Amino acid sequence: MGSLLEELARREAAARDRVEATRAQIERLRERLRAEEEALSRGPEALASGADASSASPIGVITVPR
Repeated sequence: MGSLLEELARREAAARDRVEATRAQIERLRERLRAEEEALSRGPEALASGADASSASPIGVITVPR
């Protein structure tokens, strides 16, 4: 009977880990959505630059490879 309870505890712990990982992924997606919505709200100029919000320079400089 002890091994059954241990197995149930192991499964519960694994399920809790999956839930926590899913919550973390949701938060990352929310942040990405906020950044994309912000870029969209800045208008066509921001969209035409080709720079996404996650790689944009804080001072507005875009590096172009040769």
